[in-house]
Amino acid sequence: MAQFSIQVPDMTCRHCVRSVSQAVSDVTGVREVVVDLATKAVHVRGAVEPDVVCAAITAVGYAAHVIDSQTTPPQT
Repeated sequence: MAQFSIQVPDMTCRHCVRSVSQAVSDVTGVREVVVDLATKAVHVRGAVEPDVVCAAITAVGYAAHVIDSQTTPPQT
């Protein structure tokens, strides 16, 4: 399970938050997404690569780059 944060510097309003949140939520493997307008960050948890989520955000018109990433080993 991956957990990472993505910086989205172009988010400026609630509409931006909705657009980014929907784009990330639509990515296969995303389990949880939290968008923070104050810090312009998107926090993601799921079985998905950060680059795939960045591409989804870019596809809806926002620049995006990973600022924090960690992977949790699967539990057995």
